[in-house]
Amino acid sequence: MHALKILLLEHNPYQLLAMHQQLNACGIYQVMTAEDTAQAADLMARRGSPDILICDLLPDDEARLAWLRQLSEQRAFYALIVHGNSHRAQLEQATRQARQLGIQALGFLQKPSSPPALRKLLEFYKAVSLLLPVAIEPHHYGELQSPSASLCLPNFPS
Repeated sequence: MHALKILLLEHNPYQLLAMHQQLNACGIYQVMTAEDTAQAADLMARRGSPDILICDLLPDDEARLAWLRQLSEQRAFYALIVHGNSHRAQLEQATRQARQLGIQALGFLQKPSSPPALRKLLEFYKAVSLLLPVAIEPHHYGELQSPSASLCLPNFPS
């Protein structure tokens, strides 16, 4: 299996560093980081699609949901981990909304996230990714925009 590539979208430098260190502790060294959606789209255009996108998502963030849906339809990433400061119920709702849009949401992590919870989601992705086609390449990277049918896998459990 190939090494996982992660795109971490986080505006808070402390949280960005903490999550980056947790990913490294889990053996994930291909980590791209972005502070906003425009920077994330630029990174994907230049460096290719990540296996997993980790980002904040609130249930009422229609712009972010639309952006994620666009990326998912273009197969610009394969799975999502919702990561946020919100209450558990809000993170669960945001994860459900992402799934309803066809995004393969692995689950969510509350900030500050715990290494065992992160490891569990990464291991789940690795197990499920055996079902993914080997050479899917996203198309139209230049068309990825910041906010203004994903793969046909069943919804992942929370």
